[in-house]
Amino acid sequence: MSEIEINKGDLQKHIDDYLKVRGHYEEFRKKLERILNKIKDEYAPLGIVQTRIKSVDGFAEKVMRKQKYEKPEEEITDLCGGRIIVHFQSEVDLICQRIRREFQIDEKNCIDKRDVMKTSEFGYVSVHLIVSPKRKIMGVKFNNDLIKKKAEVQIKTFLQHAWADISHDRIYKAAIKVPAYWERESYRLAAILEEADKSFLSFAQTLDAFASNYAAVLNKERFEKTRSRFETLYQNAKDKCRGNGPDFKKWKRSAMKYAFELTKLHCIKRDWHEVEKLLNDYKGESQKINMLLGYVQCMLGIDGTEEKFNEGIKLLEKLARPEKKIKRISAYDYKIKDKDKEENELQKHRRARALYLLGECYIRKNDIEMALKCFDLAYNLVPANPYYLTNYLECKIAHDKKQGSILKPAVRDAIEKCQEHIQYQLEMPDCYWTIGKLFLIIGDIDQSLNAYAKAIDFCNNENPIFPIEIFDDQLASLDRINNEDIEEIDYQVIRFLLLLGKYNHIEAKDNYQIRAEIKKNLHTSEALGDLEFLKKDPEYLKRSTVLIVAGGAEFLENAAAYRKLLNNALENYQGIIISGGTRQGIPGQVGAIVGAINNNRLKKKEPVYLLGYYPEGIDEKLKDQNYIPICINQKTFSILDMIQYWIDLVLNDVNFDRVNVLGINGGRFSDLEYRIALAMGVQVGLIENSGRAVTGILSDPDWMGHQHIVVIPEKEILVWAFVNQYQNQVISDEIIDEVQEHVHECYRKYKYDNGLSSDSTMKPWEKLIADKTKELEDLKISNAEQVRFIEPTLKRVGSVIKDERKLDIDWDEFENKKEELAECEHARWWIERLAEGWKYGEKRDDLKKTNPFLVEWDKLDDMVKEYDRVMINNWIKILEKIKEKKVGR
Repeated sequence: MSEIEINKGDLQKHIDDYLKVRGHYEEFRKKLERILNKIKDEYAPLGIVQTRIKSVDGFAEKVMRKQKYEKPEEEITDLCGGRIIVHFQSEVDLICQRIRREFQIDEKNCIDKRDVMKTSEFGYVSVHLIVSPKRKIMGVKFNNDLIKKKAEVQIKTFLQHAWADISHDRIYKAAIKVPAYWERESYRLAAILEEADKSFLSFAQTLDAFASNYAAVLNKERFEKTRSRFETLYQNAKDKCRGNGPDFKKWKRSAMKYAFELTKLHCIKRDWHEVEKLLNDYKGESQKINMLLGYVQCMLGIDGTEEKFNEGIKLLEKLARPEKKIKRISAYDYKIKDKDKEENELQKHRRARALYLLGECYIRKNDIEMALKCFDLAYNLVPANPYYLTNYLECKIAHDKKQGSILKPAVRDAIEKCQEHIQYQLEMPDCYWTIGKLFLIIGDIDQSLNAYAKAIDFCNNENPIFPIEIFDDQLASLDRINNEDIEEIDYQVIRFLLLLGKYNHIEAKDNYQIRAEIKKNLHTSEALGDLEFLKKDPEYLKRSTVLIVAGGAEFLENAAAYRKLLNNALENYQGIIISGGTRQGIPGQVGAIVGAINNNRLKKKEPVYLLGYYPEGIDEKLKDQNYIPICINQKTFSILDMIQYWIDLVLNDVNFDRVNVLGINGGRFSDLEYRIALAMGVQVGLIENSGRAVTGILSDPDWMGHQHIVVIPEKEILVWAFVNQYQNQVISDEIIDEVQEHVHECYRKYKYDNGLSSDSTMKPWEKLIADKTKELEDLKISNAEQVRFIEPTLKRVGSVIKDERKLDIDWDEFENKKEELAECEHARWWIERLAEGWKYGEKRDDLKKTNPFLVEWDKLDDMVKEYDRVMINNWIKILEKIKEKKVGR
């Protein structure tokens, strides 16, 4: 268009013409604001809507600046303007698509800076749409005077808006030419803000994903508190939205939000009836609610009526549309016009999610063919989702057990995505189960077993809020992926591990049924319960402690260096020890030590029972004769060896609370041994700096800092304290419960005498036992452990106990050995602190868990030593109380 010269008279005429129609534009502005707010509330509730009509001065300035309009009151497209400012570019895209559907669009005059900007350019990237109204838009009606009017609607992110408001407008609308330096500076800032936009989106998506998955990472106490809080908020909002008051919609939205939060908690517990009850009131309010309601109805129908199942299937099928083929679009097509022809990203993800849930329902009905169809569609819609891929592969394998090789690159990408989810604590514990399955599918049993172990640990030990049915699901899933490409022994290892996890679950009340399931496929030719010493004393295992010593079974140059460490720890040990059974490495050292101990012990004193699990095909030269052999029906050593002794412990009713593992160095088997033990919920003591497998697990993000790992400095007395912490034979648990009050009263007296009487631990015993806070619960446990440890401590110093069966004490010798006893008590406390995650620090810090007293006895100042001496003096009263009870076995 050629330039038109406008004089003063022409300008006034244009202004007069604009004033005649300005009232129409004001009416258009008000209606536009209502519509834009509705769109904003749907796609970006926290966004901002602004509208305006061009001022007379602004109109005049644009007419004179552009010099191209014959009828500017009709030709200028932004006399009415609207702006939606949102957080993220993804919201910009969705809002643009909605505006294009609702309004008539003047494509010729629309501007999408993303389309015209070169790949090397940065700058103002918002979208400007020129719109005209239809007769009715989202309930807002327009008359004939407004139908042909145009408005400019800008859609941008907050950062784009900040750049435009501060930088772009100052340059674009400047009356003078801005120097090139400042123009360049403006584009540099635009580049920074564009990158920040992407980072904020990624950050927000991660937080939103966590917010939708947070319930899975709550411990039992926080889970119940969260449930109670949302119950209260939900009931309050529900009460407020009764009737039809002015705030009805607001309170209904709040009630719906809190109801949905409650469903997350009930879904983890699989309390489907409660979920259905909560969602029924809001059926049809959103796709999200309908999707979950459909899934829940299917879950209720599986164990209930076919009618209920079909009702859920219909609800899911409306959203999943399994009969509809997938139509692919470019991620960079910003001008989607037909919502029925192409699916945007949000719609794709929603449909894929519905397909995934539909597949889950079919798979529980054992309809593998329909499940495969659903998972196939879900995976093809969103191939980046690792859970869609995994379920697709699972059903594909179940459908055809002889199917060809799996695309390993896609599987490894899925594993990497799951590992990223672990980092952000998302999709817990599904990410671990999924990693376990995928590694098993591609034949990496070590990584598979590690992931399954961590999943079991998460469900049983870290977050015991998951129902026991989670193990039945995983066992069924394992059977579906089991095919000729998976080694039979690998399948058996994972299966037994899952059964052990199920057995160890907090809800496993009927363990006998699970034990029968475990017993079906025993691999031992001689089970633990068939050993002669257990036949003579069937109750021995129930009252005994079990120590598993794991470490390098091959030749180790420094294995002999651990001889003294182990000898000191095992010298007075009574119970069962399980180790590698060979003559080399750590198992060889254990065999030599236990052999010597048993040769030196008097007949009246029980021997140490040292067990070794061997494959049938082992070379006899490798066997250590100090071990009681238990034969495994296989040709060579495998992971099944270590699974087998856990099976034997379960089948013989061994309490896992009286089992611990001592780890020194080790290779592949030891590494897995540590992880399986942690999954079983037992304490694993790892000798600090012993290398290889120990270093590996302590540096593994999945296990480092685990609540059951105790990192033990290489000091004889600490290893002794760890190994013997469950060693009480004469002092029963009943006696411990009765006398630990005296430990607490001695503690209180010491504090009072030293002016340290201000903290909460100074409560009298009757108030202490009623207090359920963690700090005081830990104190009560510590009191009990101190009493429990009296007997092994007395045995360590020697010659103090005249008669072990009656715990008859030589008091003169006791007096002579007080300092040594105090040092042992300090070692017990040190191990207790290490087990709770404390470490040495120059200053005590309860938040960081650092303590300056976690050092050798010789490095403590006398005041600190005095506390342990006072405790030992108190043992005299405690032992007298114990003597009053009926001690002995």
